[in-house]
Amino acid sequence: MRFLDSTGRLAKTLIWLADGARSLGANDISVTQRELGQMVASSRESVNKQLQEWQRSGWIALRKGGVTIRDGGRLRRLLDDRGAPS
Repeated sequence: MRFLDSTGRLAKTLIWLADGARSLGANDISVTQRELGQMVASSRESVNKQLQEWQRSGWIALRKGGVTIRDGGRLRRLLDDRGAPS
């Protein structure tokens, strides 16, 4: 993941967290934007900006303390476009 830019790291992390949540029978990811920032080595503000953009595009939905992935395929394609293994 270290070769991905912050957008790619965030997408990969959300996919990873969503896959783990689904394996536990959950639909939502319970994680704060600050925690996401720490996971992807980026500021909370940068994470917020990207999440807001993805929410406007309909890829995710934000809620207090979490994220719901609405279109995981788009996040995976974003990684594919960047040449990242998913």
